[in-house]
Amino acid sequence: MNRVFIVLFSLIVFALAAFAQGEGKTPEDMQKMMAEWQKWSTPGPEHQLLGKMVGEWTCTGKSWMGPDQPPMEGTPGTAKSEFVFGGRFLKSDYSGDIMGMPFQGVGYLGYDNFRQQYWMTWFDNMTTALFTAYGAASADGTELTLMGKSDDPMTGEKDKDTKYYYKFVDENTMIFEVWDMTQGKTYKGMEMTYTKK
Repeated sequence: MNRVFIVLFSLIVFALAAFAQGEGKTPEDMQKMMAEWQKWSTPGPEHQLLGKMVGEWTCTGKSWMGPDQPPMEGTPGTAKSEFVFGGRFLKSDYSGDIMGMPFQGVGYLGYDNFRQQYWMTWFDNMTTALFTAYGAASADGTELTLMGKSDDPMTGEKDKDTKYYYKFVDENTMIFEVWDMTQGKTYKGMEMTYTKK
């Protein structure tokens, strides 16, 4: 990972040097540009918040098919979360099964220093879609709420407003929820409780 970062850093240095030379920038201008880039690329306290998710977890969940439907209990699964690329991103691998079928998914969480917002991505073996969302943490750092769009192939709906909510209960317990925010029928579609192994 460090090699990848060094190569990327070198490429950016060369690109900035070429840009600076073409724009008639001075060496001092170049140093300012590099300092600015380094500031935005360095992990900070917002990234440390994601450290609460690092570890191996046992996951138990339930899901709802609609606002008036009873919850369906899920089969326990496992998750492993770790920082990658020098603490810039949190990678989570999930394994379990859904209705007797093996289920695997990979999610990434990060914080964009420049845009000053958290972001997430998710993809798994039961869809060909990529889920993305953006949001913020609560002032006390115990909650993380992100909003995104999702499609529902079963109903044909596209770009449904979707909320992803994380609650850090304590150092060994975390709750993750997915909410369908469709106007007029907002409901919790999934709730997963993570317990650290």
